[in-house]
Amino acid sequence: MRTRGLLAGSVILGAGSLGGQAAAPPDAELLLRTGGVWESNLEHERNPRGAYGGLVALGLEVRDNPVRPTVSLDYEVALHRYTTPTRWDRTSQRGGLDLALPLGRGPVWLLGGGFSLNGSFDDRELGNEYRGGTGLAVMLAPGLTLEVAGALRFKRYPDDSGRNATSRYAELELKRRWGAAIRLAAGARAETNVASSPRHSYRRLTGELGLRLRPWRADVLEAQVRLRRQRYPARQVEADGRRADRRDARVNPALGWTHRLRERLDVSLIYEFEARRSNDPEKRFDAHLLSLLVTRRW
Repeated sequence: MRTRGLLAGSVILGAGSLGGQAAAPPDAELLLRTGGVWESNLEHERNPRGAYGGLVALGLEVRDNPVRPTVSLDYEVALHRYTTPTRWDRTSQRGGLDLALPLGRGPVWLLGGGFSLNGSFDDRELGNEYRGGTGLAVMLAPGLTLEVAGALRFKRYPDDSGRNATSRYAELELKRRWGAAIRLAAGARAETNVASSPRHSYRRLTGELGLRLRPWRADVLEAQVRLRRQRYPARQVEADGRRADRRDARVNPALGWTHRLRERLDVSLIYEFEARRSNDPEKRFDAHLLSLLVTRRW
């Protein structure tokens, strides 16, 4: 099962805010997440094959400050199963360490790294990923933050070494918050993926827009849309009677609602749609995903 986008929490909307650090004790939480999912197009193919699945995950989150952390550490192991035999039946692991180091009263230096084992990447691929990056966050005005960052990712595929790749990207993100009730974020990323086999190399541009609302104390609503344009310089296709580089465009909106049933017990309902259009007709698809997740924290 995928755990990206709203399934993993908001990608471009942070839980905390930058600025002066409030004094608070360190925070550590153990979490158990379980739930079900329906996917209309499990393999993201032109001819869709649907399936139902389930997830059980155990995780640990550690923060030196629960509101405005300087050091954040997380780890999760998850068991994924579907109603039909599939390569998506697996056990995955992911973890990360993030640092937000204030530079006096001005910008915040961002450092981070992480890994994903038997996880799912952006292009519906299963493999291992190792990443590290750095950036700078600047508060332009109260509630308005600009972040500039770059990262390096190493992708490894045990079953297909030709896909092994080094990916570099730079991104820009603007975040706006109005109190604790409304958060808005917009971001753009330019990425280059260099693979062992040239046909798996590509260049990609991504734009994202996210909105997070807390209309009531026990509820959080999230909406997000991601647009991507991707080009494969070493893949040629027939387009309008001539040969051309393969080009893809994807749109990926998602909606999520999380309700706190009681202290440290949340239930989340998430819907996600993804559509790919390409000058290679065989690579076009539509996919719907609906999931219901329950998270218990200690």
